[in-house]
Amino acid sequence: MFCILILLVLSFNLNAEPSPNIHPVNKQTLEQDITQLKIDYKALSENIATLNNQVSASIDSNQTMVRESRILIEEVNKLMEVQSAQRQDFLDVMDKAKNIKDAKEDLSFSIASDEMAIYWNFGSALLIAIGSLFASLYVTFKVLTKSLASETNKHTQSLESNLAETKLLNKAQIDTQLNIARLQNDGFSKELEAKISISNAQLKTQLDSVSEQTKEAHALKIDEFRQLWINTFREDISVLIKSFVTLKHFHFIEESFFVSLDILKRAERSQRNLYGELLKEANSEKSLLKKVIAKSKIKNNDDYIISKMDVDDAKLQFKEYKNEYKEFNNLHAIIIEQKTKIMLMFNPNGTANEKKIVDKLNHIHQLLSTGERTFMPKGNIEAIDKAIIALQPLVQDMLKIEWNRVRRTIKATYSHLF
Repeated sequence: MFCILILLVLSFNLNAEPSPNIHPVNKQTLEQDITQLKIDYKALSENIATLNNQVSASIDSNQTMVRESRILIEEVNKLMEVQSAQRQDFLDVMDKAKNIKDAKEDLSFSIASDEMAIYWNFGSALLIAIGSLFASLYVTFKVLTKSLASETNKHTQSLESNLAETKLLNKAQIDTQLNIARLQNDGFSKELEAKISISNAQLKTQLDSVSEQTKEAHALKIDEFRQLWINTFREDISVLIKSFVTLKHFHFIEESFFVSLDILKRAERSQRNLYGELLKEANSEKSLLKKVIAKSKIKNNDDYIISKMDVDDAKLQFKEYKNEYKEFNNLHAIIIEQKTKIMLMFNPNGTANEKKIVDKLNHIHQLLSTGERTFMPKGNIEAIDKAIIALQPLVQDMLKIEWNRVRRTIKATYSHLF
């Protein structure tokens, strides 16, 4: 019992050691750093996985310490239950002693002699039980505290060391990757510049080729239009000359038509002249009433009636030549149409040769037009023939000039094939 008291006293005299400063591990910050490292540097996944394994091992070790602490606490609880049972036995003994005293047995001497011893034993047992309980709890707490602090410091230092090494390794790998990327970028830039230079040269060559082909195609298309113009002009001028010759021959072949036309024109001209004279006489009257009466009598004038009858007879005879008259007007219309087409094929400010051709065409057309006359003068026939003969070399020279342009362009375009 004395030893137990000494141990109890010593246990209360133990000085509590100050708990070391424990720096809790900020798991959220660590996970954010690890997540950021995973996002920025995929190549460091193995090192981060190793670090995660170490953290998991630390957590497993802490869980093991917690399980051991729980086992110790359960043993302390069992010890307290034993002490509680002993205390209950002691209380039962005290109850029996009280019953003996109440029975008034003659035990006064023995009870008197052992009463203080009983109190001292009870107090000692109570002190021993309380001291043992507190001593066990304190020792358990100190052991657990030191163990947890030691393990936490070890894992914290290990994590900080691994994190520092990981940062250094990450920095080295990042620098290496940056240098590699920089070298690759420089190589890619040079390769891209070379490709761009080659592409520019190829594009320039293609553009030059396309431009040359476009010029050749444009020249060929212009030549096609020029050749079409030459063919069209040749046909139109041929048709026009044919119309000139046809109209010239018409004046001699259809002589009776022109005689009938001359009679009709003379009768119409005589009627107009007579009407003019009668109208002039009516207008010479001073009185307005006399003027009106004189004008109303014009159509009843004998001479005017005779002239009107002459016109009607001439029209009746001319009806026999309505087909010839239609052909005559058709020839004039064709000549006007063909001459207009040819003049529109020339530039407004044409060449001297084009102007000569236009003048010749107008001159021939003027010779074929009788105007107020019915019969074409015989001298016009020779003049028309001479004008047509003089027109032919002008047309040939112009066609030759246009054909030489086409031939020069074709020769220049296809010179590389010969």
